[in-house]
Amino acid sequence: TGFRRLAICGSRLTEVGWSLLCDIFHSCSANLRVLILIGNIHKCDGTGDTSMGIFQPALRRCTQLVKLNVFGCGLTMASMPAASEVLVRISATLTEIHLSGNSIGDEGLAILQSGLTSCTALVDLAVDGCWLTAECTPALGDIITKCTKLRYVHVGQNGLGDRGLAALEPALCSHELHMLNVGFCALTNQSCGTLN
Repeated sequence: TGFRRLAICGSRLTEVGWSLLCDIFHSCSANLRVLILIGNIHKCDGTGDTSMGIFQPALRRCTQLVKLNVFGCGLTMASMPAASEVLVRISATLTEIHLSGNSIGDEGLAILQSGLTSCTALVDLAVDGCWLTAECTPALGDIITKCTKLRYVHVGQNGLGDRGLAALEPALCSHELHMLNVGFCALTNQSCGTLN
């Protein structure tokens, strides 16, 4: 039957370690509901990009996954094509995706856009501290608009600024959000009207 919940946190594995973990993961991935990979980076290159490449085939098998948390895993724009492809494959059941604390950037989010918009059951999206600016708003706005079940949006600790938040207003107003986190996003009094 395999695991339904798997958490691996704070590991600095080499390629051999990630490959072994991937082999183990294959045996439980089909039944997995919750996958938490917090603070895992590749020991040799100091990012999560190599790890994502190794782990991608196993992640594609997680067709029953409900929650995916890869907070602080050193993912960069280079990981996003693989991540987007994985999300498209496992999108049907995902309700929570936490990507916070990764250096995705505006271009990375644009690459990830197709994967995230395919997650039509998504309720909770976290992209705090992902090096986003106002330039990410076309992609982020599209993601928010198309994920119609979204109720929790976390975009704090990004450089959105007043211009970025204003650009997101139409998308944000299309939902009955329960929570919007825009803390530490370089906002000023100009954003008060948008937030009201």
